[in-house]
Amino acid sequence: MPQHHKDSVPFPTETIILRGIDRELWKQFKDVCQMQGVTASQKIRQMIWETAKEGRTTLFGLPGTS
Repeated sequence: MPQHHKDSVPFPTETIILRGIDRELWKQFKDVCQMQGVTASQKIRQMIWETAKEGRTTLFGLPGTS
């Protein structure tokens, strides 16, 4: 069972996408988003869009996150 913690992803679709990503990586990702002035969900949508445009099926270069 996945563990739910207070800083887990707020949206179900993104939770599904990110379930293979560990907490530390997620924290780093959120920090990067903050530096870029975007929310994590905006960044994820952008990444999904770019990934789809390029015909790739993974985010973060991890298998199983398609």
